Amino acid sequence: MSLLPYFKEFPQASPQKGRSNFCRCSTNVDLIRTSLYDETDRRQGFLLMKDRQGRLRRFPLIALSIAVIPSENRGFDHAGQLIA
Repeated sequence: MSLLPYFKEFPQASPQKGRSNFCRCSTNVDLIRTSLYDETDRRQGFLLMKDRQGRLRRFPLIALSIAVIPSENRGFDHAGQLIA
């Protein structure tokens, strides 16, 4: 499985504002996800498709993971440094 990290920074956002933004994102992904896959794919939890080399493979359904990391008093300048 391939993970494509995406970082969204909310500088100076309060914890309450951050929570509200993330809940809204999560709800939107859940709504969109149901329109992307048919019932069989959703039930089995993956897509069974050929990859670029023509081999039949399982591909995971779209997922969203959210982490809130307070940045005050931390030794990094950019969110990407957290995975370095």
